[in-house]
Amino acid sequence: MTDLTFEATDLLERLDTHLSTFRPVLISAPPRSVSTAFARALGQHSAFNQYIHEPCCLYSYEDTSLQVVLDALAELGPQALMKEMTFQIHDPSVAASFLRHCRHPILFLLRPPLLTIESRVRMVLTDLANDEGTSTAEKTRIRQAIEAKQYQDLDDLVTEDVFPLFRTGWTDLGRQLDFCRDEGIDHVVVDTSRFRNEPEAVLTAVCERLDLEFEPGMLHWATHNALPPGALERHTIWYTQFAESTSVLPPETSTVDEKQLPARFRAHLPDAISIYDTAVSSPQCL
Repeated sequence: MTDLTFEATDLLERLDTHLSTFRPVLISAPPRSVSTAFARALGQHSAFNQYIHEPCCLYSYEDTSLQVVLDALAELGPQALMKEMTFQIHDPSVAASFLRHCRHPILFLLRPPLLTIESRVRMVLTDLANDEGTSTAEKTRIRQAIEAKQYQDLDDLVTEDVFPLFRTGWTDLGRQLDFCRDEGIDHVVVDTSRFRNEPEAVLTAVCERLDLEFEPGMLHWATHNALPPGALERHTIWYTQFAESTSVLPPETSTVDEKQLPARFRAHLPDAISIYDTAVSSPQCL
């Protein structure tokens, strides 16, 4: 935000105060970065008795005020783990509030941008295929494209209105990492591809940075039949694989070629890759 109204300024100050009072551990990640599974594993630790799932979701998707974020955090306690999408704290003032006032180090999760962007495009198209307003012909095109993982001819469907580029999460990840570096905010970068290959090693390293002892119970959990608390109902299908899991799943073996993406996302990919490469080569990357 630049010119904040009096009400917005008051709500932002209340957000600052609320977060600094309880200082939850914050996970921030681009979508499709295995963040829900990581949060589930870390949240098994006895140090946490509360999980806050994406409190900025409605603020990001709907035309609402910061009050919806405060409402989502109303029951925030001193032993909370919170996960947020980088693009859902797109507003620089809101991002600064979370990064300054949550417990440090901030945990940033990522995996190769081509994988996250392809997955996000696929899920957005799946939502379109299930939308009553989508024509039968378009649904057929979409389903054929998803089956073949070939989306390059769907620019007319995956428009900026349907899927704004900032919702890949990569631009905001870069901004948030820069903010932490500029402000001297302690943070950790976790490549979740490694997490899926070596969950115990990665969780042990994360626990060490949080001054916690690794607990073996973090590696397994019961299946979930419901959405994570706070998740939007229309995103149910996005959590299907996680809901059926009982442990960290190994990485996918299928490959993705950038030529499979719609043109807008191919053009966006180099910037995302640059942000990824900088992050994983930084001293903060585990």
